[in-house]
Amino acid sequence: MFELADLSAAATVFVRRSTAKIRSPVLRSPPSYRSCRALELVAQGEGTEDFQECESEDDGMDEHCPLLVSRSLNDPRSFSPLSLVTCKGEVARCLSKAFGPCKSNPIAFAVIVWSLSLSFIAVHQAFIGSAVNGHNDKRAMIQTCLTRPALRCSRAPYDILFCGTDTFASRSLSALLTHRSSLCSSLHVLTPPDVHQSWGATRMKTSPVKQLALQHSLPHQDVPTTGMVDYTAPPHLLSNPKAILLTCSFGHLIPDTLLDAFPNPWQRINIHPSLLPHLRGAAPIQWALARRLSTSGVSIQTLEKGRFDTGTIVAQQEFDFPPVPSSGEPSFLEVEKVMADRAASLLVRTLSDLPQCWRYSWEQDERMKSYAPKLKVEHSVVRWDRWSARDIVAREGAFAYLYPLSTNLVPPANASFRPVAITLSNTSAVPLDELRKVDPMLASVLKQNAVPPGSAIFSVDADMLIVKTTSDAEVLGVRNVKVAGKKGKEAKDWWRAYRDRADARSGLLLFQ
Repeated sequence: MFELADLSAAATVFVRRSTAKIRSPVLRSPPSYRSCRALELVAQGEGTEDFQECESEDDGMDEHCPLLVSRSLNDPRSFSPLSLVTCKGEVARCLSKAFGPCKSNPIAFAVIVWSLSLSFIAVHQAFIGSAVNGHNDKRAMIQTCLTRPALRCSRAPYDILFCGTDTFASRSLSALLTHRSSLCSSLHVLTPPDVHQSWGATRMKTSPVKQLALQHSLPHQDVPTTGMVDYTAPPHLLSNPKAILLTCSFGHLIPDTLLDAFPNPWQRINIHPSLLPHLRGAAPIQWALARRLSTSGVSIQTLEKGRFDTGTIVAQQEFDFPPVPSSGEPSFLEVEKVMADRAASLLVRTLSDLPQCWRYSWEQDERMKSYAPKLKVEHSVVRWDRWSARDIVAREGAFAYLYPLSTNLVPPANASFRPVAITLSNTSAVPLDELRKVDPMLASVLKQNAVPPGSAIFSVDADMLIVKTTSDAEVLGVRNVKVAGKKGKEAKDWWRAYRDRADARSGLLLFQ
């Protein structure tokens, strides 16, 4: 059983964080584990079913009325509205089950009960924030609520500098335009400059964000050719308490001088299509597909000096991944559209109530970080000795829009010809049991241990090129093949042209 001192410490720091009349000082050290654990026990106390929140505006701060404690904060869905109760007795009866011995000092216990009743809404909202924020570690949430210093956060509308480039970012800009009257006092756009097309300087490629800005006659600037270090923001945004620097798929590190013009952390935010700290980097959607993740999401974070994707999480939404129904393997371009819509929706909800989102924001857990590096051509080179059929199909869906699957046709031991660079497309994972039904002889050959991964042969019955992979349960089916420098062909036509390069004994081609 916890002592009165533990409850007093917990109550004191929580009251500092959650009442309007007490301006929260910066806590010099985090509360003890025992204090956090005491609050957890309170959260799990049995008793009355629901609570009611009462708020009044006070310069962006909240003033909370007494409230009833839920029977459990483990399940945020257990809460439902109930009429306001001003009697502290219900709260006391609930708390007494967890902290019975403290009643030996009735006055002190009454003070603790009253303090916790005033501040319980902070714990509750932090927990139910997981519906938007996707944060499930209760103790970490309590710790964050207790230790964050008070920081006034302005309410919408804002003066926004939107920095973005691609289709994903253009969807968020479009959402801001839709809600412009309520969210934006002004909207200024910054994009990378137009780039030369590969066939010459007479044709220029304009980014989707710039196209949208020009279409709606938004004030627009290009990043200087010398880089962001020489960029100067519009004067009305500098040191403006209601200005927000918003980046989305921008691709440039924001220099410290520009970040300093937006002094409060909540004034400089970024939209990132992953559940940070997972998949930090330039290609989170692509790597989520390539790694065959079952869940992902979108995050809104603060921008940090000198680093990408390490900021405080202001809002987060988790969902099943990939988020699109598909009979086959979903492609990046399909998934990007859905992710862009969900990111735009989260952005609108966040800016609509930024003070509340900021209040329950949290720091990233560095122990959980993973990376999604910028795509390179080598990421699409098939590793026959490492990847299963499903891994290869996932990589095609993730990377083929930019870099198609590639491999080399190499000569067998009893032949000599130059390796042939080829690309594979329209692939699928074929269960070996299914192949056995249509082509039992081929299935038997590929099942042999002596046949290495990357061995390929065309199956007339399956009407596709069949390639052995590292998986014993599946093989890779390929319907289209393209030789470097030539037009792509269906697998059966390509097989006719290259079957003479197969091993003389096994009849198998070899990819490496």
